[in-house]
Amino acid sequence: MDIVNRLELVEKLKAAGVRSTAYSVDGNKDMALCIEKKGDQWDVFYSERGGESFSKTFYSEKAACEFMFDSLMNDKTSFIKI
Repeated sequence: MDIVNRLELVEKLKAAGVRSTAYSVDGNKDMALCIEKKGDQWDVFYSERGGESFSKTFYSEKAACEFMFDSLMNDKTSFIKI
């Protein structure tokens, strides 16, 4: 999947039916997979109770967005309405 930036990522996630509470493209959000720019790198991580886990660092927004999209698409809970 060719996703260039966070705006495009949100459009693709909505179109795929991923619930909006499963992710954040604006930094840390509890109980969600998040993407955040830190310096000149992009971090994708799962946030829970103020902590970060499942963290992976990328050197481009594109690579981080594509990883985040794939991660959410492969997680069945991303589609469950809570």
